[in-house]
Amino acid sequence: MIVVTLPLYECPSCSRTYDTLPQDDLCEECNIPLRPVERKKLTKKEKLSGTSALVPASRLMRGLGMLGCDISYSMEEKAFPLEAELSKLELITRAIQDAVSQMQNLEDLADAYLAIIAFGRNAQLITDRQGRPFVKSVQEILAEEGDGLGDYLRELFMSDSLGVDRNATNITEALRLARQITDQALSGSLQSFGVTHQIALDMQTVTRPKNQPALPMPNIRVMFYSDGKHNEGPLENAFATMQPASVLMTAFIGDEKADTDARMGADQMKALANICPKHDRKGYFLINTLSRQAFLREVYHMATGASGFCSQCLIKKDTKKIAS
Repeated sequence: MIVVTLPLYECPSCSRTYDTLPQDDLCEECNIPLRPVERKKLTKKEKLSGTSALVPASRLMRGLGMLGCDISYSMEEKAFPLEAELSKLELITRAIQDAVSQMQNLEDLADAYLAIIAFGRNAQLITDRQGRPFVKSVQEILAEEGDGLGDYLRELFMSDSLGVDRNATNITEALRLARQITDQALSGSLQSFGVTHQIALDMQTVTRPKNQPALPMPNIRVMFYSDGKHNEGPLENAFATMQPASVLMTAFIGDEKADTDARMGADQMKALANICPKHDRKGYFLINTLSRQAFLREVYHMATGASGFCSQCLIKKDTKKIAS
């Protein structure tokens, strides 16, 4: 009688398998966290041959990018009226589509997740076409939407089927929701937001200037944009107290010099942004000319790929993934 013992853990990089977890839960070859696998019921042929197959017990969420989208009515105005007919809403949804499409050749699409929040007077995590919470792997998004993600988002935002009320801009409530999702992801569970499988965010070590010790950062990024000022109650930054550092990046869309409200809105978004732990710069981006629409696409790509914190990070890849 042949007894086949199947490994219970597998390295996502080298595919080495383990019957039991090492003391530190890391692959002895790659030094990255192992993922659980489940026993597969063997066929008679497999039992006789002593072969088996491994089936993942659950997918892991190793990285999460979150986008906060201002969908107030002013977003239907032209982004750059002297240069193009493109509306701000079209600019944003195209940039999100391009950022996701750029990721289609990456190896970890099943583990890289994207969440999208829409906000007006209120804030909501958006849903997919089936009404499910939009916290999805890039692999799922590409399979379900392909090149149609931008069109879907534009229709969803303009119709306001989410009921956020496009007549106002409440950045505070949107940031609170984003922080809630962030904290739950860090705790290892997003079940209340529709994710039923395991979460184990990778950690990154970020080198710092002036001989400061390296900073361990979770593989999560939050990117918010607005085209105007917050106008619903006091403006509060839910990420201001995040440790070891805020993961919030921000952008202002449009001419920041157009009027007093635009200047105030741009200043507000800049004030909310993190301080990049690597470059000691604000994680803030001003998208005020047509030439910067490509810049916005790269910012979204950086956020969804969890690869940086500021404009300098777009130039240099300064974060290195390590085992936590």
